[in-house]
Amino acid sequence: MPFHQVLVLLFFIFSCLYFVTIQTRHHYGNSEHERLHHLVSHVSVPPSPAPEAAAVAGPRYSVFNVLDFGAIGDGVADDKAFKLAWDTACELESAVLLVSDGYPFMLQSTILQVLVRLLALCFRNTSKRQWLVFYRVDGMLMQGGGLVDGKGQKWWNLPCKPHKGINGTAMPDPCDSPVTIRFFMSPNLTVKGLKIKNSPQFHFRFDACHGVRVDSLTIKTPAQSPNTNGIHIENTNNVQIYNSFISNGGFSL
Repeated sequence: MPFHQVLVLLFFIFSCLYFVTIQTRHHYGNSEHERLHHLVSHVSVPPSPAPEAAAVAGPRYSVFNVLDFGAIGDGVADDKAFKLAWDTACELESAVLLVSDGYPFMLQSTILQVLVRLLALCFRNTSKRQWLVFYRVDGMLMQGGGLVDGKGQKWWNLPCKPHKGINGTAMPDPCDSPVTIRFFMSPNLTVKGLKIKNSPQFHFRFDACHGVRVDSLTIKTPAQSPNTNGIHIENTNNVQIYNSFISNGGFSL
């Protein structure tokens, strides 16, 4: 049966607040889950039961702190506890996923259905084509002043990149470079106030989406970075972009 779910994600990066509200209007059944099973990263669940939610001021939300689910936040470990915390929060109609200030969380590439891939401070070799993915999320607001640093320098210097080859031609080597933030088949989206830099490839990519509003977005990446489009739009309609600054090495839009 369809359900109405509101999920709030709060986290701090460099003492900035990053606020995400997820409102999903459809629940996809087991058949959809099985069809996407090969896309979704598997996360080992600790043997102990998932922590219970803490109360939030006011009756609207319950809070799930990723530290309570085993996240380390030392900038070294792959904090897969994010996945468990997010899954647990999604079981409620209204929840807050809290990531505390002062902890540099590092995550590998993860794709989640009606969930969200969470932000990390650097990529790993397992991230081939995309990093932070929102799939089939309806009515989502991503808002805040946090900084997303893609750490894309090592991808810019791959031999396959045109500027590295002889006479500006690409070399025949593997060239998969991650898109930093991708929205796929997700209608009624709003992205507001975020800052993003140094993406390995596209900074934002909207695939098969409808009703997208981007406001006060800042993208800064060196001009010599190859194929780092600011906002890449594909099979998507009704897109509005306002008050945004985009400086990068590919097409701005």
